[in-house]
Amino acid sequence: MIAEAPRRTGAPLDTDLEAIAAAARHLGVKRAALATRWHQPLNDAVAKYLKSAGVEVVGQQASGRTMAENATLGAADGMRMALELGRAALTAAPTAQGLILPGGRWLSIHAVAALEAEFGKPVFLNLNSSLWAALRSAGRGLPVAGQGMLLAS
Repeated sequence: MIAEAPRRTGAPLDTDLEAIAAAARHLGVKRAALATRWHQPLNDAVAKYLKSAGVEVVGQQASGRTMAENATLGAADGMRMALELGRAALTAAPTAQGLILPGGRWLSIHAVAALEAEFGKPVFLNLNSSLWAALRSAGRGLPVAGQGMLLAS
């Protein structure tokens, strides 16, 4: 689909996971920890996809929630979970060069500054990675100060 869209429309196409992989490669991250709210089969599929894109998942932490359960998660609980899972993933995977917190249905942007300050490693989300990719593609708007290592690069 990513290759076909430009042929059909003349416009580029990207996905959140492609943007995360590109952003990780941009910062030289070849080994990453993965922290999600998802169940293991989905995490394994994401890890396999990332590996094919040049980013090896060296540790995982997950809450094991279904998509339906995630839909009912309150904002405060999701924010707390992003910090807790991210911290646990980076602590359990000391060889990780960065952290991936994928998913668009949880509030995790606040975790970027907190976890980067605590661990000194970049944190990649759907939001910051897709914004980075879009700004980079447009040739403008970077670096963005105060929004984490990726957008500052």
